[in-house]
Amino acid sequence: MEININTIYELWDLSIPNTPEHSTLFHLEPIGIGTPLVESLTSYVKRLANAHSISSRMLILSEIAPLLDVEYVLGPHNRSLEKIYGKRTYALNSVGKMALSLVNALEVKTLGSNLQFLTLLTWRNVINQRNLMRHHQAWCPFCYQEWYENKQILYEPLYWSLKAINICTKHDKILLENCPHCQQYIVHLPGQGKPGYCPKCRGWLGDLPKNLIIDDIFPPTEHLEWQNFAANNILKLITLAPCLKSIPSNNSIKENLLAILEKIPYKSLNEFAYLSNIPHGLLHRCIHNSQSTVIDNLLNISYQLGIPLIDFFTNKPVINLASLAIRDSQKINVYRIKKQREQSFQDLNIVQAEKIIADALKEFPPPSIQQIAARIGCYFTTIKSNFPESYCLLKIRYNDYENKFIKEKLEATLLEKTPRSMLKISKSLGYKS
Repeated sequence: MEININTIYELWDLSIPNTPEHSTLFHLEPIGIGTPLVESLTSYVKRLANAHSISSRMLILSEIAPLLDVEYVLGPHNRSLEKIYGKRTYALNSVGKMALSLVNALEVKTLGSNLQFLTLLTWRNVINQRNLMRHHQAWCPFCYQEWYENKQILYEPLYWSLKAINICTKHDKILLENCPHCQQYIVHLPGQGKPGYCPKCRGWLGDLPKNLIIDDIFPPTEHLEWQNFAANNILKLITLAPCLKSIPSNNSIKENLLAILEKIPYKSLNEFAYLSNIPHGLLHRCIHNSQSTVIDNLLNISYQLGIPLIDFFTNKPVINLASLAIRDSQKINVYRIKKQREQSFQDLNIVQAEKIIADALKEFPPPSIQQIAARIGCYFTTIKSNFPESYCLLKIRYNDYENKFIKEKLEATLLEKTPRSMLKISKSLGYKS
């Protein structure tokens, strides 16, 4: 039987097949993106290293460092993560260049495309990295123990690394910062180790310290409201980061504050600052500077105005005045009376004010600074700033008189037949207790 070889070979497809690009490192799926419990970037690096059965140090030095333009660390005598990151591994979860360069390098090696959401990079234009991250790890031992018992993956949520949050949002317990076994601090990316275990003594971080007083793990009641507020607002930023179409502009806060100022009935930025309990300098910087703002200051503004922090970043005009916590008519009146008194002093004849002060220096018993200020119609600080020498003389004269008066009263008390208690003596001298 004759075989047509050409017919057989025509059935073969000799073209080079299109194969998908392969990643150098495992395409490890990040935990919790789009949820409040998304893992941190340093946690992801540890899990990726463990998946390859190597240390975090070896993973960074062999795979990541060549992409960071720091090849000098790869010499035989310089194989240390500190040569790359120093003692600032906490910045790898933050908003700066260190976090951005590590994200880019890891995405090249793993072919991932969403690793920036394991950091706060989405908010880099509006949140300043100063005082943003804690310098050492913090963790909730109750979370670790639950995950271990339920056979869940052990990892480190991003919010554990934020300095503004000191409690576990699930258990309302204070996050621990010292290993319960060796009492050492743990950096965010040690050379070796894995989530849930101390890299120094390899102790389980789900344990509680033996000498722990149980009340120490509960936050003080007076701090709990602020902690819950800070946690809720920051976790909302973390959760919504993947949903944003673009990175928030550094003008977002400025635009929204100006929108508020246009709607409120107050006459000036000073008045608005006073009534909202927000430092005037902070408001001025947010409105007139285009730089990012420290997270504590942003939270303060959000808290005082009763406006979610996310609204300042997403360019949604804040026009609901009913939500503002500054509509206190009594406080408004006090502020305006104060400003009127300051203005009335400016309108007062300076010679008349000097005469009132000169007469007070001749009086006996000498009047207090507050009494003199009431006669002039100003605050004592106005006297201090406009008449510093006279202010000092008035204060010295009044204090000398008061001291002499108290001394004479005490000496007379010692001569009394029936001794009085210290409480009664202090009240007779004009003290409350």
